[in-house]
Amino acid sequence: MPLKNNKSKIGVILFANLINVLGFSIVIPVMPFYVESMGLNPIVITSLFSLFAFCSFLSAPYLGSMSEKYGRKPILLLSILSSFVGWVVFALAKSPMFLFLGRAIDGLAAGNFTIMQNVIGDIATDRKERVKYFGMFGATFGIGFIIGPALGGVLSRISLSLPFYVVAALSFLSLLITAYFLPESHKHMDRSRRLDVNPLAPTLRVLKDKKVQPVMLVWFLFMMALGGIQAIGSLYLKNKYGFDATGISIIMISTSVLMIANQMIGMKIWIHERRERFVEKAFIFFLSFAYLFLTLHWLVAIVGLFVQVIAEGTLRALLSDRMFADVGPQERGELVGVQGSVMSIASAIAASAAGYLFIINNNYPFYMSAGFILIAAFLALRFKGRTYNPAPDMA
Repeated sequence: MPLKNNKSKIGVILFANLINVLGFSIVIPVMPFYVESMGLNPIVITSLFSLFAFCSFLSAPYLGSMSEKYGRKPILLLSILSSFVGWVVFALAKSPMFLFLGRAIDGLAAGNFTIMQNVIGDIATDRKERVKYFGMFGATFGIGFIIGPALGGVLSRISLSLPFYVVAALSFLSLLITAYFLPESHKHMDRSRRLDVNPLAPTLRVLKDKKVQPVMLVWFLFMMALGGIQAIGSLYLKNKYGFDATGISIIMISTSVLMIANQMIGMKIWIHERRERFVEKAFIFFLSFAYLFLTLHWLVAIVGLFVQVIAEGTLRALLSDRMFADVGPQERGELVGVQGSVMSIASAIAASAAGYLFIINNNYPFYMSAGFILIAAFLALRFKGRTYNPAPDMA
């Protein structure tokens, strides 16, 4: 039965997102070992990340446009269904071809998180509430990354393929919860809206908006940095420190606890209209040094990891809100789709590059990510006083 109270609706979105996060956080520490069990090398592992991200790049803006025409709920259900099918194919894979097929199926309708962000934007009544809900949305990632990796480590001891079956089951549960409890949140649907055949058309249309261009460029560089680290993180811990799936899970759980603490306590300190711009630019600089610290002695690496988790979580919320504030409610679906698309293509490029750099030297992907973040920091400073400023609320 669909819910009517706004807090209840947000609760459904947060719970559905938690299940989604649980899904992919279960498999992250297991993925390198599962793929290597088929005799495949690190390039194949990072290529799986890249393929999913590239398919998401093509599909995310189109799904965003479809959500403006048909509503958020049906497109969200379609996206969750594709995840379910994709993970089933991946779990059943007996050859590399089916591994890639599974990730492609998931990626070609990968809009879970972007559509959920749209729902939050629809429900929030003002900017303060929107930032609050985005922070809560981010906190579900932290909770999921506490439970998921631990569960993945336990399941992998039974069978390396078992975590992927569990992920598929969780996707199906998310599908049922969303279908039964979540009402349609979009009040400005345009049934006459023309859907472009060209999947790149929504992206090109949004990127012509001069209000969005600066923050989208910073977002692209930010995701280039994150994409490289995410693709090789487990491999790095395995090769440098000899961690198995359980050890990697413990690291992920620890960072997730910190992530939740930042969302619950830190965000109240950082998110203030008088210091948001300073926090944004300062955290971008801090993040570049954090990536460099991760390549040094393990004591220094712990400091780097601490800074990385806080900076990444805060910047995600600030940059996402900045893009929302720059457009009206009828353009937000397409904008968030393009935001997801930019994130995907950045992740695809970065994951591929990180895989090749990792083979040359384990530390090179971190140097690459630090470089991207430094460029983002200089651009953020350059945009000062122009379009890269807190925009008025348009909720």
